Amino acid sequence: AGSVFAQEAQVEASLYDFTLKDLDGKEVRLAEFKGKQPVVLFFWTTWCPYCLRELRYLNSIYQNFISDDIVVLSINVQESKAKVKKFISKNPTLLKVLLDSDGVVAYSYRLIGVPTFILINKKGEIVFKDHYFPIETYQRLLSDQ
Repeated sequence: AGSVFAQEAQVEASLYDFTLKDLDGKEVRLAEFKGKQPVVLFFWTTWCPYCLRELRYLNSIYQNFISDDIVVLSINVQESKAKVKKFISKNPTLLKVLLDSDGVVAYSYRLIGVPTFILINKKGEIVFKDHYFPIETYQRLLSDQ
């Protein structure tokens, strides 16, 4: 809770809205969830062993712990659609996978490495940003519904 990222997140003035495509080419816009549902952004790459660990962890808790009231967007950073599809075929996930092929979204959120989790409350405010899944913050987000 006392991390530099978490402190930075509290003073972050505005949320960067984005539209990214999923692996099927369907567009997903962050703003469509504002005022409706909290959002977890999970930024990752195929070459990062810690990302794979976090992806597996999210999958393991997805059905029992990830609520329908919260949107989880898994965002691959700066890799080709073909490479991500191949990776996902070997490491299946229940999460919606989006492609930030040019890295603009990652840059806009000032990511310093992957994996990175950003939690956004229902009002569209960033309440957490760090390299691990914040189970306590997530539970608070759920209880704020």
